[in-house]
Amino acid sequence: MTGRRALAGGCVVVAMFVLAPVSTARAQLGIMNQVLDHAIQMQRHQQYRDQEDRAAARAQQNRAAAAERERKAEQGRQAAEKKAEDKRQAAEAAARQREAALARVSPPAEQLITEVSDFLKANPSHPNMLKYVEALSGLGRVVRDGDPAAIEKQTLSLSQLVQKDSAFSDFAAQRAEVRRVENARNLVDAIELADRQKRFLLAEIAQNPTASTTERFLDLVKGLDEQATRPNLDQLKPLSAQVDLAIRQAGLRNAFLAAPSVAAAQGSLPVGSGGTATGVTTNGKDGAALANALTEKNRFLLEGSVDDVIFAYNASSTAPHVLKNLKGDIVFEKKTASVCLFQKSVDVPDVTLARRALSPMALEAILIEPTPCVADRLQTFDVIMIRRAALFREDQVYVFALLKQVEIGAYAPLMTLSGTDMAAQSGDAGRRLEAIEQQSREGFGLLVVNNISGTVCVVVEEQREAHQKVLRDWQPQVAAEISAPPKLNFVSLDTAFAGVKRAQCAAIYADAAGLKGLAAALKRDGTPFQVSALWVDPGVLADASQRLTAEQAAADRQAYELRRALVENASVAALREADEAKTKAGMQAALRAKHGRQAQAATTLIANDVKLGIDGKLDSPGLQFVPFFDWLAERRKDRWEVFSINTEIFEYGTANWKGRSLEAGLVKLDIRLRNQVLGEYRSFCFVFSRLADSEFQMVREPRVFGCDEAASLSRWKTALQFASLWTVE
Repeated sequence: MTGRRALAGGCVVVAMFVLAPVSTARAQLGIMNQVLDHAIQMQRHQQYRDQEDRAAARAQQNRAAAAERERKAEQGRQAAEKKAEDKRQAAEAAARQREAALARVSPPAEQLITEVSDFLKANPSHPNMLKYVEALSGLGRVVRDGDPAAIEKQTLSLSQLVQKDSAFSDFAAQRAEVRRVENARNLVDAIELADRQKRFLLAEIAQNPTASTTERFLDLVKGLDEQATRPNLDQLKPLSAQVDLAIRQAGLRNAFLAAPSVAAAQGSLPVGSGGTATGVTTNGKDGAALANALTEKNRFLLEGSVDDVIFAYNASSTAPHVLKNLKGDIVFEKKTASVCLFQKSVDVPDVTLARRALSPMALEAILIEPTPCVADRLQTFDVIMIRRAALFREDQVYVFALLKQVEIGAYAPLMTLSGTDMAAQSGDAGRRLEAIEQQSREGFGLLVVNNISGTVCVVVEEQREAHQKVLRDWQPQVAAEISAPPKLNFVSLDTAFAGVKRAQCAAIYADAAGLKGLAAALKRDGTPFQVSALWVDPGVLADASQRLTAEQAAADRQAYELRRALVENASVAALREADEAKTKAGMQAALRAKHGRQAQAATTLIANDVKLGIDGKLDSPGLQFVPFFDWLAERRKDRWEVFSINTEIFEYGTANWKGRSLEAGLVKLDIRLRNQVLGEYRSFCFVFSRLADSEFQMVREPRVFGCDEAASLSRWKTALQFASLWTVE
C-alpha cells in the first residue's frame, strides 16, 4: 500500500515535469527517480526487519516449548529416581533385617546340624536315625533357603526331638566341653574385636552426639560393657555381629577397619604382692576374662605366684634366631637372642633381670627392645619376658594378644624365675653389701648401677693386666650384670664416682675398701645400686697373674717360632724361585734358539707392512690393521707426524684357524710422534698380530692391541688356541 502511494505521487511529479522545459524536466525526473529508489529501499529494509522479528519470536517460542518439555522430562526422571531409590532403600532395609535375623538364628542352627550329624556318624545304628535324618534334612533345607523364621522353627523342632534322647545328651555334653576349651581360645580374638568395636562406637558418639545412629550405638556399647565383665563367646559373637551390622548400616565400615587394633592402657586392678594366680581367682573384669580364657596351653602363664617372671620363646617359623634342634634342645643361631618385655614400661632393673636370666645360655648378643612389646609384633622376637603380675594389671586386649600367640603355638614356655628365688637373690645381694660395709671380706668386687653405658670403670693401682684378664674371662657374666658388652676403663675412685653420676659408668670394679666408700656416697645421694655376686679373691688374682705370665711366655715362644719359620720358609722359597727362574731361562733360550729365524721372519713381515702403510707405500694398508690406521689418520689431522719406529719380537707360535695350525707372529712397535706446531713429542706402543696361511698364500686374523691391553690380547690367544714357541710360562 505504501509503495503504491509512493508510485502515485511519482506519477504526479512526472506529469508536472512534462509542462516544464525539457532540461528542467530531465533534472527533476532524475531527482524523482532517486527519491523513488530510496523509498523502495526503505520499504525493503522494513520488510527484512519484520521478517527477522517474526523469526526471532518463533525461535523464542520454540525455546520456551523445548525448556518446558525438558522441565517435564526432568520432573519425570526425578520422580522415577526417587521411586527407584525408595524401592532400593526399602529393599536394603529388608535385606538388613533379614541379615540380622539370619545372624541371630543361623549359628545355633548350624551348630545343631553339626552336632546331630556327628552323633549319627558315631551311632549309625541308632533306632531314631531315620527320624533324626528327616528332621536334619528339613533344617538343612531351610538354612540353605535362608528364611530366618523357617530356620528358627525347624531348629526348635529338631532340638526338642533330640533332647529327649539321653545318648544324644551325653554326646552333646562332651561336645560342649570340647567347645568350651575351643571357645576359650577363640575368646581372645572375640574380646579384642569387641574392645575395638566399643572404642570405635564411643569415638563416633563423641564426635557426632546428635547423629541418628547415636541411640543405637549407645545400646550396643552397653551390651559390650556387660560382656566385658564376664565375656562369653556364645553371647559375644552375635553381639559383635550386631555391632558390625550397625557400623555397616551407618556407612562406617572402612573407618572402622582403619581404626587402631590395640587399645591404649585403660587401668586395672593390681594383684597384691606375694599373692597367687592359681585358678586365676583375681577380682575385676580382667581377672574374670582371664579365667574364661584359661587353657592347657596358656596355663604356664596364668597359674602360679604373681611374683614369678616367665620367659617364653618363639616357636613359630618367623623366629629370628631361636629354634629346637634335632635333639629337642632350644638353641639360638649366631648366639643371638632378641628380647622384648611384656609390660607397659621398661626400666633398667627389668633389662638387667632379662640379661641375667638368659646369660647361662652362652649368648654373645642379647638384644633387648628398649620399649615394651608391641602387640602386633610379638613374632618378631625370640624371647618374651612376662611378669605374671603384669597379666592382671595390663589392659586385657594387650594381654589377650599374647594369649593368642600362645594358643596358636607361636610361643611356648622357656623358663620361669620363681619369686621366692628372686627374693632370696635379693637377700644375698644385701648380705654382700653388709660384708663390704663391715670390711669382712678381702678382694675385688663389682658394684652395678642403673645405667646402660656399657663401661666398667676399673679402680686398681697394681696388677692391671691380671685384673683385666679376670674381667675378660668373666665377660659374659659381667655383660649380664650391666646389660651390655663390657668396655673396661681404668680410672681413679673419684673419677669412677663422677662417671656414675654422669651415666658414664655402668659398674665400678674396685677393692672392698673402695666399694665401701662408693656405696656410702651412692646411698647418701639416693643413687640405686647393687653388689654383684662376682668377687675376685686374692687367690683368684694370683692365679690370673700366673696364667698371664705363662700365656705371655707361650706367646713369646710362639712368636719366635713363627718368625724363625717365616725366615726359613722365605729362604727356601727364594732358592726355589731362583732355581725355577734359572730353569725357565734355559728352556726359553733353547726355545728361541730353535725358532728364532722363523719368529724374526714372521714379525719382520708384519713390521714392514705396518711401516709401508705408515709411509703410504702399501696399496691398502688399512685393510689389515684398520683401528691403527684410523687412529693415525686422526692424529695427522692435528699435525702429528711419525718421527721414529722401533720394533721387536713380542711373541711367536702357532694358532688354530678352522682346524688348521697356522704360524702366528706378534710384533711390538714403539712409535714416536712429533708435532711441529705444538713443539711436542708423544710415544705410543702397539702390538700387531696376524696368522700366516702359507697353504693359501693369505694372512688371517690381523689384529692390533695397545701394549696395555693385556686382557684383550689374552682373549685373542685363548680364542685361537695360541701355543707359544717363544716364551716359557
